[in-house]
Amino acid sequence: MRKATHLTYLFASLFLLIVLSAQSATAQCAVVDQTFNVPENVREVDTGISISPGDTVTFSAAGNVWAGVWLTGQNGPAGWDNLQTAPNDYPLPGARIYSLLGRIDRGTPFYIGQGTELNMSAPGRLFLLINDNVPANGSGQFSSHIQVSRRPASFLIDQTITVPENVRGDVSTGITVLPGDRIQFQSTGSIWAGVWLTGQNGPDGWEAVNNDNSYPLPSARIYSLLGRLDGGYFYVGQNGEVRHSGSPSPLFLRINDNVPGNGSGQFTSRVRVERAGMPLSSTFSGPGRFTLNHPNTPNPFNRTISLPVEFSRDRCNLSIINFPPITETFDTHTFLGSNTTTITMIRGGTGSFDLTSGIISIPVTLRFSHSLATDGSSTCDLLLTTEANGGQRLSTGSATLVGSCRCEEGILDGSNATFVVTGSFSPGP
Repeated sequence: MRKATHLTYLFASLFLLIVLSAQSATAQCAVVDQTFNVPENVREVDTGISISPGDTVTFSAAGNVWAGVWLTGQNGPAGWDNLQTAPNDYPLPGARIYSLLGRIDRGTPFYIGQGTELNMSAPGRLFLLINDNVPANGSGQFSSHIQVSRRPASFLIDQTITVPENVRGDVSTGITVLPGDRIQFQSTGSIWAGVWLTGQNGPDGWEAVNNDNSYPLPSARIYSLLGRLDGGYFYVGQNGEVRHSGSPSPLFLRINDNVPGNGSGQFTSRVRVERAGMPLSSTFSGPGRFTLNHPNTPNPFNRTISLPVEFSRDRCNLSIINFPPITETFDTHTFLGSNTTTITMIRGGTGSFDLTSGIISIPVTLRFSHSLATDGSSTCDLLLTTEANGGQRLSTGSATLVGSCRCEEGILDGSNATFVVTGSFSPGP
């Protein structure tokens, strides 16, 4: 028999949710969407998923296990629900025993239960396990569906600005901020404000607020670091962040000092501007090879492809704006003579794109029309992707998309088609 203590799980779960469940308001791309089984008879399951800081990971879980405790029944991913929580010899003390847990590398496990959504702060490999001090002596399994979303890198500006105390007035950053931009400041350094019998202070300024209109921002701490947009000052301090809602404006920094220039020292501020991207129109161009395993068609069709495409605002999607018809005329070697086959896109054309990994996947439906009325048209549903055999993820502007399908209807019914296009995006994302 196992021993279990009655600890309070509520505080542990609330702590984990507060620390790990912060949601990012910036658009994200799903980079992982997989389901994993977690059998009771294994110590842990390596998902093979590499987590990056800032990733949002969504878990949902189902299934049942018997934990190997005599005279007890099965339980779901939430664990035992009788307030019996795990003692110190369990993977996560204080959490429900026999519940589903996750862990990054060899770090402290976290509670998943039936489902949760967490914002990850540390990089590493994701593992799944059961909160069991004697694993592998029971039966059953949990099944966990995991989605990982990753915010595309979108800091368009990353500069370091020095703000000396002896400057009388604003310091221009040379940065023009647009509506909707998010600005992050990371500031260090110290100044002496020129006030006798006082010491130095950092970017947060003195704790005192004078509400003196002779200061640039009377409501903020004196001798702190400020920013200015649209003619108005705002508090920056050591770690400030603002979302600009006004008109396009140059960004300035200064010290909240009513008599600037009579002290010494300086602040240094790293300024990063994150901008919600605009859709990007581009062209994907390069050689294409189309193969049909039909005895009456030439193989392969070799063509130079030029596809107008558009990357979405968040760079999570890629759409083919126009698929120019591809034609091939060939002798059928029958009394019917020559035939011209025209390939057009009739459906799809919008798929997923991940800026970090360079993965592209675009579902399309193609139609094969023939000049010989007796042949009949055929259709073909395929996924053009960098992940198929022979594909190449986007790197330095170039990628190889590969797709295969089985044709339906018409003379090509039952024939297999393969498409390989290697090209470059201009401009790149």
